[in-house]
Amino acid sequence: MRRGDEKALSMLKLGLSWEILTSVQHHTTSKAMYDAIIDTFEGDAELKEIKKDMLKQQIDRFKFKSGERLNSVLQRFVAIVNEIRATDLQISDNDLNKKLLSSLSREWYTTTKFIK
Repeated sequence: MRRGDEKALSMLKLGLSWEILTSVQHHTTSKAMYDAIIDTFEGDAELKEIKKDMLKQQIDRFKFKSGERLNSVLQRFVAIVNEIRATDLQISDNDLNKKLLSSLSREWYTTTKFIK
């Protein structure tokens, strides 16, 4: 068992940049090092909750900007949705669709009513 852990630890070390390795090299098991790497990139529980709150605020405040093209609106919206999907934040597709349709400009009013 120890031999397998040593191999896993070595593989982790080989895949890390020098900056990251120096911050996690004090861990003696592959599991501890892996958990430290995950915490480095994803953050702790408090940071994850803050990120979820920020994503909720972003989606709540999402609006069409004056003069913005539809393609740009969709790109911004999809970027937020992708971040939401990367977390365990649960927002239904139906709610996301409603938010996108309600945030479009007046010129899309008839089309959005038809879609709804």
